[in-house]
Amino acid sequence: MLDGVKWGNTCMNACNDLTEFLSLHHSRKYHCWNQMVDEVKDDIISGISNIIIESCIKLGIPEKMVNYIYFDIVNIALTYSYKEYYESVFYDDMLKIYESGHLPCGWLGKKYPNGKFKIY
Repeated sequence: MLDGVKWGNTCMNACNDLTEFLSLHHSRKYHCWNQMVDEVKDDIISGISNIIIESCIKLGIPEKMVNYIYFDIVNIALTYSYKEYYESVFYDDMLKIYESGHLPCGWLGKKYPNGKFKIY
């Protein structure tokens, strides 16, 4: 399910909720979005890339799934960067899943936000 359309759309919808809110209510902060994405990739992803790849290999998760994990981590970090302006239950819950040592890999139920995470 990790590379499924439904899961991809669910993650994008949750991220789009944040960017839409910023563009409507905090346009100055929204204009920094691309810069923030670059900073997160440079500062966070580059520092944990090897750990993620090694963990995926150890757990038998196909290496092609690493990019999905990177995408999640970037969006979690971005959401937390804008936390004083916007609360994302979706990405808060996703972070808790990762912190518990699991992988969010799909969405069960109806279209986001109605449903729950599928966890590996």
